[in-house]
Amino acid sequence: MTTELNIVMVLSIAGFLLGAGSGVAGGTYTGTGYWDEDANWSGNVQPTTDDLVGIRDDDVTVRHSGEVCDRYIIGQGGTYSALTIESGSLTTDSGTASRCGQTAHGSLTISGGVLTHQSSHQSIGSASNGLGTVTISGGIANLGNGMSAGSIHGFGTVSIVGSTADINVTNTVTFHANSTLNCTFDSGGITTMDIDGVLTVNAGADLTVDVSSWPSNGTAGAQHDLVTFTTAPANEFNATVTGCADGYMGVIEYDNDSMFVIIVEDNAIIYDFFESGSFSNTSYVQFQHVGTGRVRASTERWDISPEGTLTNSALGWKDNNEGGDNGMGWAIDLAGISGEILSLRFDYMTATNTEKVIVHIYGYVNAGSVPGSDTNMLYLNSNAGNLWTQYTDHDTPATDCWEMWDFTHGYEQSPGVHNGQGGDARQYSGSLTTVSVDEKFYLSHIQGDGPTDLSGYDYLVLAIARGNTGSGTPKAMIDNLRLLAMPAEVTLLTVK
Repeated sequence: MTTELNIVMVLSIAGFLLGAGSGVAGGTYTGTGYWDEDANWSGNVQPTTDDLVGIRDDDVTVRHSGEVCDRYIIGQGGTYSALTIESGSLTTDSGTASRCGQTAHGSLTISGGVLTHQSSHQSIGSASNGLGTVTISGGIANLGNGMSAGSIHGFGTVSIVGSTADINVTNTVTFHANSTLNCTFDSGGITTMDIDGVLTVNAGADLTVDVSSWPSNGTAGAQHDLVTFTTAPANEFNATVTGCADGYMGVIEYDNDSMFVIIVEDNAIIYDFFESGSFSNTSYVQFQHVGTGRVRASTERWDISPEGTLTNSALGWKDNNEGGDNGMGWAIDLAGISGEILSLRFDYMTATNTEKVIVHIYGYVNAGSVPGSDTNMLYLNSNAGNLWTQYTDHDTPATDCWEMWDFTHGYEQSPGVHNGQGGDARQYSGSLTTVSVDEKFYLSHIQGDGPTDLSGYDYLVLAIARGNTGSGTPKAMIDNLRLLAMPAEVTLLTVK
């Protein structure tokens, strides 16, 4: 059985060129205007599901429901070609790609109505010298067989504007080299691209996010999904976020099923809002964990709750052998970071008044030996809120890697004197209601020859443990954690 594919032209000049085997040309275009006007199509007949639509050097608008074609090519040759869906609907019926910006500049705009690819792939700027731009500011885009933007030959841009559209993609979405995803927020946020499949991001793909019109652009912890997927990308976009309120920045984060923007203070060196994510499980924070995210004790008692909090409800290790008092934390590289004050901000609540949340913060200066991936920085499997520093690689001349100071009280770490005791760390009393912590630690209190500015340290570890968890039904819940680097406070003197 042979199926014949007609080619319907939307052309202001004759001679639209298609590759060999594309079918038989059906005529020439006689004017720019609306899809539903017969006179604008070859043979004065609108396309059917058997017709390949070619748009070259013209601007065509869909305004009525029920418009169809086999597939379309916008911008194969010519200078600039455009298809706009402002209302109504357009449905493609082909298993072959519909293309925008094939070998010239092609533009697809969805401001209303519905675009449905039943089985057609949406290709954007895929061929040599192609420049494809897709802008979605309203309406519905149902892309039934995936989407790809850019290539080593062409350039593809997808722009999502505002929060009123609906974008659904089945199968794989790929952003190749020479592609850009633009997300421009309005007062309601941004439309999330929902992918029932894989998001693939290749080297050279860019992401720009403008949150200037979003009321939450100055709220720490505010976040919004940009893309959801069933399989996360192995690589990340080159991302830029603009439009945050003064004192704040936007950060692009990924978890198992979404890519999202989150707002934090622009001097945050550690931030975690515990919406999702995973842990490394180990007895120690080690050098290999620097910059990799959360680390927890091998007892795995710390976890992320369905409500989006850091939670630990286990009983203590010493009394019940459960390890609920073990630690978890983060290790970061302080290169390029300065400040004489650390500001710790988080919310917490406990299930009993007797238990405690205990926070350890340590600064590390390399003492000469080059740390290996398994060089220990902090012991997490301690009990009763202690996170022993005596088991880290310091004060052992043969393999001395670190000089360490406790930032909460200023103590230099020394075996048998100050070595990670919970009593030396910052302890917060249990509370049955939410407590918002906003506390400053001044590096001017550092003892001995320790640096009094973060720029003098190489690494930092912030860790959380629990105390008094031996009986009852204890539970600690922590949220909205940030550690900020701040300059010295200036006191203004008034002369009378």
